[in-house]
Amino acid sequence: MSAPARLGLLVVANALVAWALYDNWVSRAYHWLPNTLAALAVAAVAVVYWGRRR
Repeated sequence: MSAPARLGLLVVANALVAWALYDNWVSRAYHWLPNTLAALAVAAVAVVYWGRRR
């Protein structure tokens, strides 16, 4: 697995954990869609950025 792919998986995993904690403790189900879209956007940007640097 390439470095950008590993980084992407790490970012996604961390974003999902942060999303789960935020969703459970702060907002419940109301913010699930924005949080999910934000997590995916952050992961996509990180993968593209690191992919272009190598």
